[in-house]
Formats: sequence, C-alpha cells, structure tokens
Amino acid sequence: MLEQWKRIENRLAELGCGGSIVLLPGADPAEIQSLENYLGVALPESVKSSLLIHDGQDGPGLFFGQQLLSAAGIREQWDAWRSIDEAKMNADCAEFMESDPEGVIKPMYCNRSWIRRPQI
Repeated sequence: MLEQWKRIENRLAELGCGGSIVLLPGADPAEIQSLENYLGVALPESVKSSLLIHDGQDGPGLFFGQQLLSAAGIREQWDAWRSIDEAKMNADCAEFMESDPEGVIKPMYCNRSWIRRPQI
C-alpha cells in the first residue's frame, strides 16, 4: 500500500495539487481497531494499511471529487447510513432502482448487508 500511496503523492505533486489536497498523517492502530469494533467487522488489510498511511484528507476530494475518509469519517458515515429507515428509503426509491442485466442486483437503495467481512 505504501508504494501505491507514493505513486499518488508523486502524481499530485506533478499536477501541482499538493497544496490544495492535503493528505493527513496515518491513524493510530488503536483507532483502526476501535473502528472495527464499532462496525463489528474486520476491515480488509488494504483499508487498514491505507488508514495507517493517510487517515483521510483535507481540501478538495481526491477520488472523483469525494474526500478520502478518515477512520472517524468512516464512523460518521456509518452512523448516518444507520440512521436511515431502510424499508422506507427503499420503498421511496423503488421506482428508479434497476439492475443491468435485470434481476442481477437487488433493487435496494440501502442494505446493511452490503458490508460482508469476517466478524470480529
């Protein structure tokens, strides 16, 4: 993961983005463990490695305009999505949800089962 981050950092420098997209220092391993405990899942090793190198970012979004989340940001997003009434949201959005090819993906706007990792 360190090699991939070095490539990203070098490319940002080449593009002159280093001043606006600020990659934060890595998370403490205890913070990552706390996040896993909170989510109730073991994060993929690549995610943990990435968080250890850069615990999120400041400035314009790094990935397609979206900010790289920190461990705390992941937790906040998890809480926000958990606060949604899933059945109501899925019913409200059902008319525009579809799968291509049809029937391959469940037409659900939100689903707690999207994260399927080994339980901790």
